[in-house]
Amino acid sequence: MRDTELKADPSLDARTLAELPVRTPVTIVDRHGGWFAVFHGDTRGWVRLLHVSSQPPGTHGPIPRELEQAARVATGREGGGNIIVTTGTRGLNEEQLRQAEANTDGLRRLEEQGVEDDQAERYAARYGLQRRDVAYPPDPQGANR
Repeated sequence: MRDTELKADPSLDARTLAELPVRTPVTIVDRHGGWFAVFHGDTRGWVRLLHVSSQPPGTHGPIPRELEQAARVATGREGGGNIIVTTGTRGLNEEQLRQAEANTDGLRRLEEQGVEDDQAERYAARYGLQRRDVAYPPDPQGANR
């Protein structure tokens, strides 16, 4: 584990219960989003998931590349422009995800808002709109799309 704070709740704004130095052993008892509920001695609190390592104490090997990349994404430090887009289930626990149901009425209403190509072309002609092809901006890291 790296230096981190033991929080009363899984939130950066939560009250800090203790300062935990690097390699402080903890017992993980639960997970909520990007947080682990842990015991440090008799004190139960929360630490950020990315501040915990499953390596045994005394192991000083390099951080695996995959973990390092995940940490950069999670902290917004990935990519040249530091812009991160993510889709997730923030705020939903496992039980809520299991009980989730499709909103078929909402999907139907959304689909009703769509138009056919010929309808879009007539609308564009009526208001003097012209089709333009816009190239993707260059990838700051040189990867192909």
